[in-house]
Amino acid sequence: MSAAPLVLPADHEALRGLGPWLAELVGEPLPGDMPGLLSRIELALHEVCVNVVDHAYGGGPGELTIAGTADDTTVELRVTDSGRAFEQHAVVAPRAGVPQIRGYGLMIVKQLVDDVDYERVDTTNICTLRFSRRAEPAL
Repeated sequence: MSAAPLVLPADHEALRGLGPWLAELVGEPLPGDMPGLLSRIELALHEVCVNVVDHAYGGGPGELTIAGTADDTTVELRVTDSGRAFEQHAVVAPRAGVPQIRGYGLMIVKQLVDDVDYERVDTTNICTLRFSRRAEPAL
């Protein structure tokens, strides 16, 4: 299943449109879906989009596009924007007991997704998030 891509202005208030669009894409829970799947996906997507607004555009004008697909086993989302490039090497991962201001969002995203990729193609940032709908069988 796929939904029409969602195009939003790079504005925090506009990100309110993520939830309804995502619910339409994912659809009703399927038997065997991981508990809290939609909430997990929405939190990761929201964090990526907030980072686009805050860092790629620095609060200035711009837009981001979210496209996605969902099937019985996987949900994949692709967030694209034409803001500043994401400098992955500049993000310092948080460490317990060491106060810092930045870096928590990326850590949260990595804990919520099964796979995340970032690439810069010409002037476009592309962040792809992949989620398994199914819990891994216990060994």
